[in-house]
Amino acid sequence: MHQVGRLDEESDAAVVQAGASVQPGATLVDVAIVAQRGGRWALFQALQNENLRHIWLGQLGQSTSLRVETVARSWLVRQLTGSATALATVSLLRSLSLIIFGMMSGVAAERMG
Repeated sequence: MHQVGRLDEESDAAVVQAGASVQPGATLVDVAIVAQRGGRWALFQALQNENLRHIWLGQLGQSTSLRVETVARSWLVRQLTGSATALATVSLLRSLSLIIFGMMSGVAAERMG
């Protein structure tokens, strides 16, 4: 059986505190199966881990602000120029910059890690 990853002791304790019956050293797939059987709110039991909760909330905030910024920029370009072509050009350039810098940062992360 292919093991996706092992839980550490802190995660094991969080799973046990959440009421799930998972053996210490269980794989993440095992925990997902137990969570699936745990009912409607079992998915959110992972958020009892403070570090995971901070990462998740930070990512939620970043994603939300990115969407708001996209709408605001599009609205501003449309109001200032009244041109759909200008709006498309600005959106294309923004997307290209995300793709290019994203790939560059991925390469840098691989070389450093």
